[in-house]
Amino acid sequence: MAHNPNDSQIAQSLIVNRQAMTKILLEQHRLPEAVEELNLASRDEFKLVRSDPENTDYRSYLASIDMTLGHIQLEAGAPAAAVAAARQALSLDEALMRKDPTVVDWAGRQLGGARVLQMRIDAQEAKTRGALEAALAPSVGEFHRLGQLSRAHPRDQFLSRVTAEAALLAGDYQWAARRPDEAKAAWNEAVSTLARAGGAQASHRYDRANVLQAQLQARITAQPGGWARRGDDSGLPGYLW
Repeated sequence: MAHNPNDSQIAQSLIVNRQAMTKILLEQHRLPEAVEELNLASRDEFKLVRSDPENTDYRSYLASIDMTLGHIQLEAGAPAAAVAAARQALSLDEALMRKDPTVVDWAGRQLGGARVLQMRIDAQEAKTRGALEAALAPSVGEFHRLGQLSRAHPRDQFLSRVTAEAALLAGDYQWAARRPDEAKAAWNEAVSTLARAGGAQASHRYDRANVLQAQLQARITAQPGGWARRGDDSGLPGYLW
């Protein structure tokens, strides 16, 4: 890298290596070091974006890095940092959609994933049932949007997973609004969405697939004790998955 500072292929390869190292660190439960690696990856990818603003691959890659960073920051108890990462990912994904709204990965996994992350952060910060309902209100429309896309691409596992996450949040919105039948219907639809694509297979601890099914089953079987942790006595579900 030192001998070829403008070689974008070398730079991108180093970024990919940082992401691979991040997965290893996460498996070892070394969150601070994983966050540091992803921050460096985000910094370096941002430089590539600035060097070639029209390159949508760079923008897409940066959005994915920031979304993963946001999830980890939320898990690490750093909501402000999670919000910053989520907002950057959302901004990048919205710009990609304006460029070409027909790209399924941009419309589904990336834009949907960034919106789901933002709602999870807001929901985790909610202190009352009313605040939780307000935080999750956008999930109903997002679930509807992603559901239509997922039915058109039923074997897309990435799309099915983010659709199921949106459905889980939509069910939680209905639960907060004291509409249990609508809540259960949304949660069941999440399970069906995952089943259409062959289920949720985790590639590493923080891709959340390894807990999504458990969270859905805890809700469907009315076992609040199985819902994600929150760390307070509010009685509300937690969103640290």
